[in-house]
Amino acid sequence: MFNELVKLKSFTKTAEYFDVTQPTISLTIKRLEKQFHNKLIYQTSNQSAIMLTNAGHVLYLKSEEILAELGKLKYDVEHANDRLLRVAFCGFGGDRYMADIVERFNQQGLINMLDTRHELASTAFKELDHGELDAMVYSWSSPVSNPKYVINNIAKGELVMIVSNSHHFAYRNTISINELKHEKFLIRESGNYTREVLLSLCNNAGFKPEIAFTAKSRQLMIQLVEKGIGIALVIDKLVEDNHHIKVIRLPEEQKRWMYVQIAVRKDLIPNKKQSKGIKILNKFHTDDALN
Repeated sequence: MFNELVKLKSFTKTAEYFDVTQPTISLTIKRLEKQFHNKLIYQTSNQSAIMLTNAGHVLYLKSEEILAELGKLKYDVEHANDRLLRVAFCGFGGDRYMADIVERFNQQGLINMLDTRHELASTAFKELDHGELDAMVYSWSSPVSNPKYVINNIAKGELVMIVSNSHHFAYRNTISINELKHEKFLIRESGNYTREVLLSLCNNAGFKPEIAFTAKSRQLMIQLVEKGIGIALVIDKLVEDNHHIKVIRLPEEQKRWMYVQIAVRKDLIPNKKQSKGIKILNKFHTDDALN
């Protein structure tokens, strides 16, 4: 009840949530305060929102951690005999290596154990922390290092500019963002890493890019570059075999990278079949290995 009271900030709403009387909530809080020998909450007036004392703040944070662990424990125990491994494939990294990873599972006769989903890496990290996922394949702006996960570094991609073969910059091998302030750009939707990097680079160069079109997919954005609609910032590995565009690299001081990793939660206690699947993820490697 205490945690829900903190979230709802109201005795009345908390009582309605648990379908009990308001005095029941008040008595529960008083018992907690007696147990911990500390005032946990306060109100500036009877109508004001619930506020936490320092002791209440500590209790809330610690109890949230414990509740999350209990949730993971409940799932792991209830599903101890499951044959499934819940894996999220996120962004460029997930898209690029999903087929290769599924192929490895198929070669080991384990393809049926994969419970896959596509989602944002930020969402998947939360699910991994809450025990709602077992592993994730993702790309990030810098290598993730977290003691909660077993990390497998599998690839590193450089962000590059791409233009059509007929573009007036197609003869260039390197170019500074500063030289592109009069160009029309193709970008991805809000929240996409390449979009955020491009906007940041342009801002550092002192200009706001002219956006010709916002594409909902990488493939569409690249196709529009081929047609000369605009130029774009992409990961080099997406276009390394595309002969319809010219790749132009950024100078050293403006270079940005994308790192692809596989994270498996350490607190997962797998059964024998799941252990085989986790071994595939932890040992998976590509020709694009990180250096």
